[in-house]
Amino acid sequence: PADGQTGTYAVAPASYIAPIRLKVVQTNLPGVVYGAGDSWVFGASQYFLVPTGTGAFSIDLKAIMLRRDIAVTIRDARGEEVGRAEWSVGSECRHDWQRFELDAGSPDHDEMWSITYLAPMATFLRFEGVPGGVASAPDELFVPDYSVALVPQPEGEAAGWVESPLEEGRALSLPPGRTMTLASPDGAPLLSEAEGTIEMWVRDARPHTDLHNRPLIRCGALNIYRRINVGTYIYMGPGHQTGMVLPQGRWVHLAATWRPSTKEEGATEVALYIDGVRVETSFNRHIAPEAGWAGAELTIPAAEAGVFIDELRVSDIARYEGSFDRPEAPFEPDEHTLVLSHFDGDMAATVRGTAMQWEER
Repeated sequence: PADGQTGTYAVAPASYIAPIRLKVVQTNLPGVVYGAGDSWVFGASQYFLVPTGTGAFSIDLKAIMLRRDIAVTIRDARGEEVGRAEWSVGSECRHDWQRFELDAGSPDHDEMWSITYLAPMATFLRFEGVPGGVASAPDELFVPDYSVALVPQPEGEAAGWVESPLEEGRALSLPPGRTMTLASPDGAPLLSEAEGTIEMWVRDARPHTDLHNRPLIRCGALNIYRRINVGTYIYMGPGHQTGMVLPQGRWVHLAATWRPSTKEEGATEVALYIDGVRVETSFNRHIAPEAGWAGAELTIPAAEAGVFIDELRVSDIARYEGSFDRPEAPFEPDEHTLVLSHFDGDMAATVRGTAMQWEER
């Protein structure tokens, strides 16, 4: 890519109206899958290989679907149903695995079995006893030569330090289940309700199987969080939703701004930015939070997934309005800085000019 942010990318065209088939006519990139047989896939069906001599094997499945009925059917090479499960989900995903215990009966040749769904959906599949690759048609199936490494996780049972995404220094490594809090020295709110910015460098460490929300920062009624792996939201009581998903295992600069709305009197306009690009959405960005929404404590909440954070800054102005060049150096305090944490190997923070410390619990 032009910005130099290389990594693992997926091209996933999808349509609920008509099938879309994609053919790469020229590439020097080999085909790969995530992990040892683990992969997110989307569609109404997938095919997988059952090699010669296979006996008992299993498939574990998670589905990232909300507010609908789900049905999953496993069929053998003859099209006969050998496994089926049904369940319903509401506003939260089902977090546990659906397991299928199967037996191929030791076939004398390779077979193509299928997984079909009630409707196209994103699923996470974990195979034991058969190769983990899947394809949308039997003739497209292949067994990859190697696997992409899983997303690096924070190490240890307490907060630690990793290399900063900037030129030098360190960054915070927060493992699952650990919370960081920063209190106001005088009990006054840490945010300006009229106008402000919260920004940080963040590297999402969610495992591919994680279907939980990941709160990034909270203060009073303000909550900026990753919604499962379908978007990033900002709430101040009422909220603003975007379909921007934080990439796994890669540092990005994330910023949230709020300012008086120029379209709705008395309302607040909010926006999210990733790497300097304003995230556009059809969801209303003009909201009306109740007075007193800002709190006197800033929190990086505990979650099922760990997270890496660097250069967290809170300002009393909306620093960005359109797209901008993402910061590439540590922040320097100015007259609009309310909170600044470099996380440069310590828990130090400056709150309205007063030296403070983050607390871990």
